[in-house]
Amino acid sequence: MPSVSNREGSGRPHELTLFHRPFRTQRYKQLLFFATKLEPLPDEEKTQENKVKGCVSQVWVVPQMDAEGRIHWKADSDSQLTKVSAGHEYNPHTS
Repeated sequence: MPSVSNREGSGRPHELTLFHRPFRTQRYKQLLFFATKLEPLPDEEKTQENKVKGCVSQVWVVPQMDAEGRIHWKADSDSQLTKVSAGHEYNPHTS
């Protein structure tokens, strides 16, 4: 079996490192794109009561109950990556 050297001590074969970096960059850009598609919370819902405590970014989560008694969530953040993560976590069918 031929040996494959790894790049800069990353522990990954050189070929995987070359593949991994563009994929990671593309995924990051895709997540930022999804963040722009999520509706922001109105300022009046960005209250201390709705704020997630202990988070480095500012994150707000607001529950709403529909007529059938189902709870729907709205989320927003000052960080685009956190915003898309929270948006997907609380509304998995939106992104």
